[in-house]
Amino acid sequence: MLSKRVSEQSFCVYARRVWCAYELSMALIDDTREKTPLLLDIVAHTEAGIHVLTDGLTETEIEVRDSSSPELAETLKEIGSSSPELAETLKSLREMCFPIHVMKAGMDLLLQEAQATEPADRRHILNKVAGKLLHELDEDPPLEHVNYEKVNVQLRSRFALACFVPAIMKGSARQQQQEQQQLQQQQQ
Repeated sequence: MLSKRVSEQSFCVYARRVWCAYELSMALIDDTREKTPLLLDIVAHTEAGIHVLTDGLTETEIEVRDSSSPELAETLKEIGSSSPELAETLKSLREMCFPIHVMKAGMDLLLQEAQATEPADRRHILNKVAGKLLHELDEDPPLEHVNYEKVNVQLRSRFALACFVPAIMKGSARQQQQEQQQLQQQQQ
């Protein structure tokens, strides 16, 4: 999932496009899917750079985790760590920089309020989610439906879980920074 350049004030495109929400629901939570659910990787481009949040480790982090490099093993031994711990630390540091407002847009997602360039696309998608038959897809979709709420809850929970650890880490980092500043002020 890619979000265009975002600022604190912008509303992320993926959370307001019906096609994006529908495709996410089909890939991540579709009960009829015969394959294992797909992983969710989210990329945001902000003024500070490109940020990536992933289900699991990146290829580089996997290489670190699985590394058999004697030099890396020796360095990690000296600091009392291991390759798997280092890989998880790298993931945590990478994700701590992810802009939480991008994830918040996903947690506020409402399928029934999402838009499409073509009104017919929106009608078809909402009717499909509502369980209508092929010959009913051109009808006006219901304003509310239990299946809309199912998609909303499942997608929101995926976004909430994806940003849970980074949000906690940001809070912890802020708290440590505030404590450091207080300590410095007391020492002055």
